[in-house]
Amino acid sequence: MNLNASVQIQEGSNIFCDASVCVQQSAAYNQTGVGIFILTTPSHSLYSGSFFQVGIQQTMEPLQAEANALLLGAKLARALNLQRANLITDNEVLAKTARTASLRHSPGHWSLRPFLAEFADVTQGITSSILKISRQNNKVADKLAKMARQASIPTSCLFYCNALSHNLHYPVRDALANFQWGNFAPISVTCL
Repeated sequence: MNLNASVQIQEGSNIFCDASVCVQQSAAYNQTGVGIFILTTPSHSLYSGSFFQVGIQQTMEPLQAEANALLLGAKLARALNLQRANLITDNEVLAKTARTASLRHSPGHWSLRPFLAEFADVTQGITSSILKISRQNNKVADKLAKMARQASIPTSCLFYCNALSHNLHYPVRDALANFQWGNFAPISVTCL
């Protein structure tokens, strides 16, 4: 199976996930960045995009960082009550492993097991698929992750909303009001 081939995006919300780590080991580079771009078609065939910049205040191995990004994408899908979620990554190892339904029969890379167990729990009851795309096609999430890695983490998340479909209320901000971020530190959320 050629996972870099053009992917047929299925019906539902598309959640592009990526992470950025710094390979330099120094006190100045001790943060992992996560970028999530959620593209939905809420009503009247208008697309709505939500852009998330999130930090993790520790350095991680690249595969673990990518797994955290996919896990956050799944958690956001649940929080936003997305009935159909296409979780999209540019990491082939992660995509193949996360697609496996059974951690007991096909556990994948050992470092991914805790993330995949939580991922399976979070996605239970959500119709979801995991798709692998090329890095070229994941540029938005990649840019968000790089910006998050380099940003300072604010005391409160910055929310911006210019989405036409959010004219009377702010569903993303409202859905995240009680979101359990855990070790994820939200930097900014923008809706267009």
